[in-house]
Amino acid sequence: TDAVLNVRGFKDATHQVYSSGATSTHDVGTTGLEFQVDQQLLDGRHRVTYGGTVGEDQVESTDLAGKKRERASWALFAQDVVAVTPRLDVTLSNRYDDYSTHGGNFSYRVGMSYDVTVNTSAYASYGTAFRAPTINDMYSVWGGNPNLRPETSKAYEVGIERYIRGGRVSAAYFNRVVDDLIAWLPADTDDPESGYAYEPRNVNKATFRGVDFEVEAELLPGLTGRAGYMFLLAEDANTGQTLEGKTKHQGSLGLTYSHFGGLWTGLKISAFGERFYQSRVLPGYAVVDLSVGQAFD
Repeated sequence: TDAVLNVRGFKDATHQVYSSGATSTHDVGTTGLEFQVDQQLLDGRHRVTYGGTVGEDQVESTDLAGKKRERASWALFAQDVVAVTPRLDVTLSNRYDDYSTHGGNFSYRVGMSYDVTVNTSAYASYGTAFRAPTINDMYSVWGGNPNLRPETSKAYEVGIERYIRGGRVSAAYFNRVVDDLIAWLPADTDDPESGYAYEPRNVNKATFRGVDFEVEAELLPGLTGRAGYMFLLAEDANTGQTLEGKTKHQGSLGLTYSHFGGLWTGLKISAFGERFYQSRVLPGYAVVDLSVGQAFD
């Protein structure tokens, strides 16, 4: 069948001014291009997606004696959703990432979805992932670490999803183990050159496991409501301690209203429970998001 090509270019720039006795400036920029092709093959039994990205990160700061640091990256990815039977889909995907600072890595994912009934499906997946340090992790104005190693992880997830009239309900259990997790931790006080209270460092191994629930329903014509809750245990696998900044409980409520002509407005309230940070417990908090969008045919 005909292929659909999507191409997107992006450019992000941040200018920071930091003053602590002397004033320093910090400019970070990211530019890139990505493309994706979607195609159905063999009478729709294979839903194929493939594409790639290319980008460059750079940072220039007075903290780096005015010198510019640059990093190039590229990636290729492919996915095939195979309709094995009318009820069973199997997903095979892989990705290769390459960074001039951290080399290349191959990751993959295998998943399946089975229609238990007309309106209910169960799914499971297993895969690996790779994440290189961001340019801010390495050269942050607050104290970066250019010696960071990239994160690698293995994860699995099982869940069930049921479609109801005008909406859906889902529940899932997930488990992810991360090697060399990048986390902002207290700076090494034995290092006389460390001028920051916190710095990004690699945690040898961390685990993330929990459950996730979501409900979505059409409340009125054009008005959709959503609610979600997640319970998360995020721990240092070596010490068993909860990772800093990670909350066990978080939930959200949202409304989206579709107007005439493709215009839509949205309201979302997200609540986060207490979390451990800098040797103390911080109280929970909430975030309110208002959004407006326009869909084009």
